[in-house]
Amino acid sequence: MSGAASSDEAQTWTCPACTLVNESADRCCAACGRLRPGAEAVVIDHAECEEAVVALGALEAGGTVVGPEEQQPKRGTKSFAHLPNGDCMPHALALGTHYLLDRPVVKSADHTSIAAQMRSMLHAHMGRNWLSCCAVAGGLPWHTLVTLAHNAAVSEVERAQYDDWGSDPGEQKERWQAERADFYCGMPELLAYAELCHASGAPVSLRVWRQVAGKLQMMARVPELSVVQGGESGRPLLVLDLQLTGEMDSAAAHYKLLQSGSLWAGEPQKGGAKKRRR
Repeated sequence: MSGAASSDEAQTWTCPACTLVNESADRCCAACGRLRPGAEAVVIDHAECEEAVVALGALEAGGTVVGPEEQQPKRGTKSFAHLPNGDCMPHALALGTHYLLDRPVVKSADHTSIAAQMRSMLHAHMGRNWLSCCAVAGGLPWHTLVTLAHNAAVSEVERAQYDDWGSDPGEQKERWQAERADFYCGMPELLAYAELCHASGAPVSLRVWRQVAGKLQMMARVPELSVVQGGESGRPLLVLDLQLTGEMDSAAAHYKLLQSGSLWAGEPQKGGAKKRRR
């Protein structure tokens, strides 16, 4: 009996926080999201991604910059390649960064890699600045922004799966770190990208679109124009357009990068030079 008991224990582990017995293959508790004792979060080297964002600040933009309301997408505007998984938003941001720098992304493995790097960079940025205020979000601290988006305002399905993070920033960070590998990225990740670009001096503006009644409508602009333009109304920007499809705040939500904004001409080094549309 003792041998059988040992075998059963080897196939499961008990969460020290909520005492749920989990399968041995589970890295996080299925009930409360706590990381399995002894398990470490996967660390991804995102140095290349950081270099690319910094390079945006030194970019000689030329014809890449557009007005904040120019080159808007329409119904039927083509998208670039996109990933059908939880890294779809980081992939869209990473792909946009590379294309603004005229760096083609060709291989499927490269698409997966830049998405993972972008997610890692954004989460590392949030973690480093957990108690600081986000410079592009009206002065709200990062722990509040992340907790609101990924815990307090989640769907009923997710609320039933994960426990409340509480009000202590330290506990919130611990819970976030345990659960973030399974997140579908949202507003905090957009803000983190915008803040990193802002810090590098890159005038990047993200326009998020959604199709409503057959027409694309802008549902968000990150950051606000007053932040990215720095008091220079009408200042040309590096504009990336992202389209959100599927049910918001659900596993069906999906982001893809559109061929509009500063990327209206399509992929770098693909085809001949195009004339700017008017």
